[in-house]
Amino acid sequence: MGKSILLLISFILIVTCKNYSIGIVYSSENIDSLVQEADAVVLSNYEIVNILSESSVEYTVHRKILIKNENGEENSTVILTESEFKEVNDIEAFIIDTMGNILKELDEDEIEEAELSPGYVFYSGRSYKWFSLKHHTYPYILDYTYTISINSLFFWPDWYPQTEIPSLSATYKLIMSYPVEFSYQSVGIDIEPREEMMNSKKVYCWELTNIPQVKIEEFMPPEVKIQMAVFFKPDSYWIDSYSGSFVDWSSVAAWYGLLAEGKYDLPLVAKNEIHELVDGISEPKEKVRVLYNYLQKHSRYVAIEMGIGGWQPQSAAEVYENHYGDCKDLTTFMISMLDVAGIDAYPALALTRNQGVVNTEFPSNQFNHCITFVPLKDDTLWLECTASYLDMEDTHYSIEDIHVLVVKGKNSKLIRIPQKSAAHNLWNSTLKAVLGKKGDLTIKARLVTKGNQKSYLKNKLMANNNKNNIVFLKEYFGNNKKLVINEFSFHDSGNNYANYDLELNGVFNKFTSYRGKRMFINPNILNRTNSNNLPKEEIGERKFPVFYNYPYLDIDTVLIELPDGYIVESKPANKNITKTFAAFSATYESTENTLFYIRKLELKKNIVPVSEYDEFIKFFKEIIKSDKSKFVIRKR
Repeated sequence: MGKSILLLISFILIVTCKNYSIGIVYSSENIDSLVQEADAVVLSNYEIVNILSESSVEYTVHRKILIKNENGEENSTVILTESEFKEVNDIEAFIIDTMGNILKELDEDEIEEAELSPGYVFYSGRSYKWFSLKHHTYPYILDYTYTISINSLFFWPDWYPQTEIPSLSATYKLIMSYPVEFSYQSVGIDIEPREEMMNSKKVYCWELTNIPQVKIEEFMPPEVKIQMAVFFKPDSYWIDSYSGSFVDWSSVAAWYGLLAEGKYDLPLVAKNEIHELVDGISEPKEKVRVLYNYLQKHSRYVAIEMGIGGWQPQSAAEVYENHYGDCKDLTTFMISMLDVAGIDAYPALALTRNQGVVNTEFPSNQFNHCITFVPLKDDTLWLECTASYLDMEDTHYSIEDIHVLVVKGKNSKLIRIPQKSAAHNLWNSTLKAVLGKKGDLTIKARLVTKGNQKSYLKNKLMANNNKNNIVFLKEYFGNNKKLVINEFSFHDSGNNYANYDLELNGVFNKFTSYRGKRMFINPNILNRTNSNNLPKEEIGERKFPVFYNYPYLDIDTVLIELPDGYIVESKPANKNITKTFAAFSATYESTENTLFYIRKLELKKNIVPVSEYDEFIKFFKEIIKSDKSKFVIRKR
């Protein structure tokens, strides 16, 4: 990096909070280390949040990014989201060279606009503006500014000073033009804001320098992906025509209760239909099962989230008539049906596990989902109303091991949904095979699944046609190109359809390898662990826990009938490993003409702390080695 760039960086990184200036001093060494190691660097990121009234916020961002080469050009594209509550204004952008000269200015007609709806949302009412400003000669600096007018304190901008590239400077200035009571909480930032008065207005200023990029590791828990942030919340707010409060969790629940008020009434025709379904059933749990199945068959997930509709449910009557709704709409409908059947149920606001965990000490808008809480006398049910493939007792892994806010009037509270044990998430395969003299293996297999393993398999098979299911199954069983599936079938089984069974027949062409008169047979056919199933960090390098979606138990039993004239020459040694986080065993036996193999792998807990990472890697490397073990058979 040339001296001219370093001098320019030193010049522009003078961060100013109104009424005082702070000169940030960098040595050439620490500037050079940040700049040299990345394809792009945030030189300065200056954010101003001005509270104008109890329902108005002006949010301004001024950012300078050094683009060093083609690999850093993705940072030249800026995407901004708008909604009924947020309007983007005053976008300006420039390309500057290393001497501070303006090379290019963003034209207004270079700003694109489009509606925005995620794939799972039919219509969101959101849109976005974006631009991409690039230059043909490197390095260059993208300097841009924009302002967002926000019409509710509900959307108070949080501060994320850390990005996917290093940052030399980040500032968040909060101006209280209209004084409101608020709270904040820091994550990974051990600083307090400067407090000043500016024209009789209270000003808070957070500043950080030399900020490393976000560290990303494979299999890391979602909640640790935000490693530096300051979260804000007002004590009270208005959104649309509804007032709310973040003082405590009861207040958060009360706001949702207000939005859902009057939404639970069903028309007489719907009530009569419900009575016909359940009046002959005495057991409350069976009534829930019947109505849950009815919901799944007669409604589908469609999200239309315009304005306050992103938080306010449609009425149960609308869902009954239209046969569709999003998570909160379908939950409202389910609760209404259960009420007709004489069963109490309540909405529960959730943050799905793939998005992290709720900060229970910071009551605020942290939820992205809504489910149904049914507290029966002898059991508690958590109903995921958006999935047609789930059975009533099969809580989806995305809403396990999380805190949800149950909206129950004055008795509203956070409740933790427990996680299913490994044994409840079962894969149990039995494979019987006949080995031909040319090394082809004819198989007949049955797989029984439960819990989250069942839900995954059932969802995939129900969603595809037969041709696509064959492709999926080959990938499911290790993407073995030698496997030809001739036929397969699948169905629910067990008490109350607790299991999901898959049966298939097929052939592994050229299954064995030869060496003279010997064949080498790996009996681990359907369920093999490989290095792709492990994080890439070496022992001693891991910084975050290892995260899996859920604990599980895999049991594989294999019986292989040998061709005439062959005997077993040797078999692998049995293996048995037990750790606090998992257990594994492999058992190899044989008779005169049959090989037997039983493999068990239990992941006891789905989060493995950093302190156990070394043992975790060693454990799975032993499994990978064991999964490659082979019987040796030879001609008599």
